[in-house]
Amino acid sequence: MPQPQFAHVSHFPLFPMQLRIAMHHRMLQIRTCDLLVNSTSRRLVPTTHISEDGFRVGKWQQVQRHAYRHKDLSAEHVAKLEKAGIVWEPFQEAWLEGFARLQEIPKNKDGQREVASSHVTPDGFKLGTWLENQRQAHKRGMLKPHRVEALEAAGVIWDLQVMTLSPPPIPPPLP
Repeated sequence: MPQPQFAHVSHFPLFPMQLRIAMHHRMLQIRTCDLLVNSTSRRLVPTTHISEDGFRVGKWQQVQRHAYRHKDLSAEHVAKLEKAGIVWEPFQEAWLEGFARLQEIPKNKDGQREVASSHVTPDGFKLGTWLENQRQAHKRGMLKPHRVEALEAAGVIWDLQVMTLSPPPIPPPLP
């Protein structure tokens, strides 16, 4: 029986081939308990994440992403990783996660979403921090135009001072 060929095992050149193949098979055993699943059922694993048995899942995923970008993974390996829910572009996925969470906040009567910078969702997502990061990126001109459009359509208030400093409504005249 022919040995399977794994283009990416070259990432571990100091190990004998049998050990590299064993490591490859161990790495393919992605367990859901090792991975953090976001609201879109995708697996966002911090680079620092280590499983209970000491396996560096986050670092391993980073190596897989690097190999994927450099076309060093077989189609079979890519398919297995995608079935397991790997996130190839974690920054894009994180942005989409934040945007989805923002849309869960109901709009006010003016069609805006009021989110305090300290707002944390019941499951611990720091939506206020995420939105503040978007505001800062927008202020510095670093936010991609399609994201600016999406956030504006979602009712984001860019300048919170304008909202809080707007004059109070004028009371009706006394009779």
